Amino acid sequence: MSSCCSHKQSVEKTPSHAPIWDLVLAISALICGYFELCCVVLLSMLSPSMWGLVAFLNLLLIYTFGSSYFKEAGFDTLSLLLYVVMIFTVVTVPVLWSLGHWYLVLEPVAMILPMIGLYQIWSHQEWSMSALICLSVLLAWAFSTLQLLCPGLCVGFGMQLYYQDSLLILGVNNLARYLKSQMQYKQPEYQSSKNIASTAIRMMITTACVAALSWIFLGTQAVAFSCAIQSFMGVLMAVCPCVLGVITPICQSVLTKTLSPKATLESFSLNSKDIHIERSNDKNDSSNTQAGTVIKMIEEDCDQEMIQSQVQMTQDFIWSQIYLAILYNSIAVPIMAGALWFVVMPAPYTGAILMNLFSLGLTYRSLQLEPQLKACEQPKLSA
Repeated sequence: MSSCCSHKQSVEKTPSHAPIWDLVLAISALICGYFELCCVVLLSMLSPSMWGLVAFLNLLLIYTFGSSYFKEAGFDTLSLLLYVVMIFTVVTVPVLWSLGHWYLVLEPVAMILPMIGLYQIWSHQEWSMSALICLSVLLAWAFSTLQLLCPGLCVGFGMQLYYQDSLLILGVNNLARYLKSQMQYKQPEYQSSKNIASTAIRMMITTACVAALSWIFLGTQAVAFSCAIQSFMGVLMAVCPCVLGVITPICQSVLTKTLSPKATLESFSLNSKDIHIERSNDKNDSSNTQAGTVIKMIEEDCDQEMIQSQVQMTQDFIWSQIYLAILYNSIAVPIMAGALWFVVMPAPYTGAILMNLFSLGLTYRSLQLEPQLKACEQPKLSA
C-alpha cells in the first residue's frame, strides 16, 4: 500500500458552510436525541396509528441535522446500503435449506449475492466517512421503523428503538466537525491518503458485517437479530480510519508549512526512508520516478541535513499516530462488536463518541508537530 503522494495534487479544504452552523446542528441534534432517549417509554403509550408519524418526523430530523453528510455522500449511501443488504442475504441460506423443496433453487442466489456485494464494496474507487455516517443513521432508522410497523418481529427481544441513536450520532459528528474547524488547520487533499482512507473504510464495513453475521449465526436466538444490528452500527461508528485519511495530510501540511519558503514538499512517503533533495533549477520531475520523499529546494543555501531531520521526524511522528490508532481499534472494535456482551452491550452512539474523541485527540496531537519541527531550526539559528 503506497503512501507516496503528490503535493501538486493538494488543494486546500474549505468547509461548505459556516462552522457555527455545525455547532447549532450539533446542539439541536443532541437535545432532540436525549429528549427521545428519555421519552422512549412514552412511545409505547401512543396508538399504533401515530407510530408512522413518529417514524416520518424522525426521518425529517435525520435529514435536517445530517443534510451536509447526505450531500457529501451523494448516491454512495444508496449504493453502500444495497451492497450491505446483498451481504446479509447470506442469513437466508439456512432458512431456505430448512424449508426444502423448491426453495433450494434459491440457495445459489443467496450464496452468490453476498459475494457480489462484498466485491462491489472493495472494488468501489472511493468511500467517504460521510457515506458511512449516513448508512449508520439510516439503518438505525429503518430497524426502528420496521419494529413499529411489524411489532411481531421484536417479540423475542422486546422493542428496541434507535431513533435517538441516529440523532446522537449526527450530533456528536457535527460537534466534532465544529471543534476541528476551530483548530484552524489546513488539510490538503492528498490523493493517496484518500485512497488509503477508502481502504480502511472498506475494512470497517467488512468487519461490521462479520460482527453482525456472527451474532445472527452464533448468538442467542432471542436477541441475535437485535444485537447484530447494534454491533453492525456500533463497529461502523467506532472504527477510526482518521489517521491515514485526516491525520497524515495534517502532518504533511505542517511539514510543508515548516519547509516554506526555503523548500517545497514534492512527494511524501511513509514506507520509504529515502529522502531526495533537489535544486529548484532541476527540470527532471523525479517525484514521479523516485521512491521515497522528494524535496525541492527554493533557496540555494538550504541546510539539507536539517531538512532531512525534519522529514524523518514527521515520518516517525505519523507512525506513532498509526500505532495509537491500531491500539484504539484493537480495543474499541471488539467491545462494540459485543465481546463484553455478558457485561454490557454498548449503544451505537457510544462508538460515535469514542471515535470522535479519539479523532480530536489525534488531530490536536498532530498540531503539536509544528513546534517540534521548528525546534530543529533553533540550534542553527543560535549558532
